Amino acid sequence: MIRILVVDDDQDLGRALREVLASAEGFTPVGLATGVDEALALFDDLQPDIVLADVDMPEGGGRRLAREVTLRDTGATVVAYSAHGDPRSLADMMAAGAVAYLSKSDPVEALLEGLRRAAAGQATLSGTLTGSVVAALQSRFHQDELVSESEIRRAFADDSLTAVFQPIVSLGSRRVHALEALARFRMVPARGPEFWFGAAARAEMTVPADLAAIAAARAAGQDLPGHLALSLNVAVETILSPLLPEVLAGFGGRQIILEITERTPIVDYETFNRALRPLRTLGCQVAIDDVGAGFASLRHILRLQPDLIKLDRELVRGINHDNAQVALARALATFAYGIDAKIVAEGVETESEMDVLFALGVDLGQGYLLGRPQPATALTSG
Repeated sequence: MIRILVVDDDQDLGRALREVLASAEGFTPVGLATGVDEALALFDDLQPDIVLADVDMPEGGGRRLAREVTLRDTGATVVAYSAHGDPRSLADMMAAGAVAYLSKSDPVEALLEGLRRAAAGQATLSGTLTGSVVAALQSRFHQDELVSESEIRRAFADDSLTAVFQPIVSLGSRRVHALEALARFRMVPARGPEFWFGAAARAEMTVPADLAAIAAARAAGQDLPGHLALSLNVAVETILSPLLPEVLAGFGGRQIILEITERTPIVDYETFNRALRPLRTLGCQVAIDDVGAGFASLRHILRLQPDLIKLDRELVRGINHDNAQVALARALATFAYGIDAKIVAEGVETESEMDVLFALGVDLGQGYLLGRPQPATALTSG
């Protein structure tokens, strides 16, 4: 008998799944949980063969559950069960340790066969989802391959590129501390910033793309209140470019924050800091973006001596339910104070997350709870 723990925050669906499994030959549903924490407690107690896990749940979702079960190393198998078939969700779950990805729209027979294959250690992708996943991957591949340099230049031209602004807010007073400029493109077909900046990087056009985005932010935000700092995303290559100080000088006396993503490694700290000196002389502050997502380390932060440290949204999301995330955020906040830096939490979406972050001493927050990206006109009206 294959012993299964069902985990779904939709209690009615979870009960229905349990009943289906109870009536099917070869399966025994040993428990039902509606959240990740409850599921982990039941898992430790019941030791099932398979955890059938919904992907989109509170408390870190199916990815956290898959990761925690995998780390326990009991031999149990995690099967993802979702209504969504996008490649990102699939990749996230597989990276976390799931061996199968099934669809809530699959026939019962397909669900049971997928569970049998998973119990035998065979990776399985729902037939219902295969078509959409392959189509999405093919579309992304062809888009990436077929974009020409002339199209990239057109995307970053003045008439195609603009900027919106997202508030960075004091968690204590709720006052706006700064605005982050985010690029937006008026191109057909519509493609997001990740696509265009990725295409620019592959074409070795990162620096001109960044400089165009900075110029667009300056043009779009010229009527923003002068006391608000403006935060600009810049790649490591752009910081090293001798053209950057001249472009930044166009902002006049406005406080500028340069957000350096930590997903790009810095090979030579001495050279990089030498490039930062004239920018700091101009009055620019330095922020390390996406801390906790990839290359970041305490040594990385220490060598750059940033003015702000921005916690990656994956570290912030669900922090009110995850003690490990709390411990890491507390350590980073303590370290930030030690080097006289402010700490910013990205991706704040709930009051509970904000309360935990504020209690940990996090200074500033950014996310849909505190303000969505908006055109400058929306921020200055009224």
